[in-house]
Amino acid sequence: MTDSAALAAHAAIPIADPAQPARLRRVLLVAYHFPPEPAAGSLRPSYLARYLPQFGWEATVLTKRGNGSDNSTSAAMLTAGDLFERYMRAPNKASAGELNASEGTPTNSAHGARSAVRDFVKSVLFFPDRASGWIPGAIATGLDATRREHFDAVLSTGPPQSAHLVAYAVARMRHLAWIADFRDLWYANPYAATKGKTRTAIERWLEAVLRRRASAITAVHADLINQQERVYGRSFSEVIPAAYDPAEWEALDDPEAIGFRLCYAGTLYEGRRRFDILLDAIATLRALSHPAGLAARIDYYGPESALAKTLAAERGLGDVVECHGNVAHGDVLPALRRAAVLLVLLDMRPETVPQLGSKIFEYIGARRPVLAIGPAGSAVQSFIAQHHIGWFATDEIEAQAALRAAYKAVTSGAARRMSAGIGKGIPTARDVASRFAALLDVVAGSGRRPTLYRPS
Repeated sequence: MTDSAALAAHAAIPIADPAQPARLRRVLLVAYHFPPEPAAGSLRPSYLARYLPQFGWEATVLTKRGNGSDNSTSAAMLTAGDLFERYMRAPNKASAGELNASEGTPTNSAHGARSAVRDFVKSVLFFPDRASGWIPGAIATGLDATRREHFDAVLSTGPPQSAHLVAYAVARMRHLAWIADFRDLWYANPYAATKGKTRTAIERWLEAVLRRRASAITAVHADLINQQERVYGRSFSEVIPAAYDPAEWEALDDPEAIGFRLCYAGTLYEGRRRFDILLDAIATLRALSHPAGLAARIDYYGPESALAKTLAAERGLGDVVECHGNVAHGDVLPALRRAAVLLVLLDMRPETVPQLGSKIFEYIGARRPVLAIGPAGSAVQSFIAQHHIGWFATDEIEAQAALRAAYKAVTSGAARRMSAGIGKGIPTARDVASRFAALLDVVAGSGRRPTLYRPS
């Protein structure tokens, strides 16, 4: 069952009535990422802060200091500093020898010992993740806020999973209902760094403890809940898919695409998201003098400009890829609208196949065709086919074919006609807020737990 079908199939909890009651109930929304921070993880909490008041809930956002505020919401903001943030911002300057060491082939024993010590210290400091330095201040801020003012519930969204630890502590000490929202796996997350057996066992135990304390568990797709429940057993769970917000795009121009410009906004996860496959396909098409290869230009918005430039230069495509750095979400939207085709780059490992992710929803509002590169059978592949929004490739040969098809669609006007139907039948941010409001009504109400929609 697709995520959008799961949303439509769920009937146990009705859609919340948008008529606001005399007094809005209040939820503490714990989210490490929040606009204007450009992280994809900031979108879901921003949608909740924006639309929950329409369904009877006012959100106070507890986020990382420096995120500022989202001007499109009227939500109150609480912030806490991250003690380790400067270490997270430091670029990885690992040499070839250090990279070899991380792969188990240290250049010398002394370096191997230093790497082992460094990795151990990082595993202790960054527990359960790299947002661990935010936990003490966030808990203190949350407890202070819930002491001074009345709240009816706590809602946390992760990753980073540190947000769930903060919410658990505040909810437990203040005796509040708590919903834990998972946008990705915690235990056995394929995008997480490799961890030792002890660290993995501790994280699994900690997640089990927190899940037992949560009033309800939500996740962006059914497979995520299924994977969790295979490990931890059945839970009071609800699938609330990712979404897009049409309102973000209303004030933006919708120009004709100029040329064959492709745009990717996001992280490359140190190369695990396969930008190289796309570049290899473009290089081959250029060598064959195919117009798709000659005309292709790529705009990259994200934190790994150095890697993107290196991959392009290695293939003689330095003139093809233009890097714009890591910019605020609102500043990326016009760039997406200017593009002819939007890129979704995925990890090719089999364990990532069920993951739909949030990137494709971020793109939906732009109403531009999508070209995705990922593993065969990916949830993204099914989503693109179901909604007729673009092309999917699993290797360089298929990527060449997809680029040729995309170029033909753009130059013939077919891409513009395709764009007109993008977004139909896909959940919006308001839909998602309605579902969360209905669930908040349940957990903060009588405590009765009806049978929610169950993933197959």
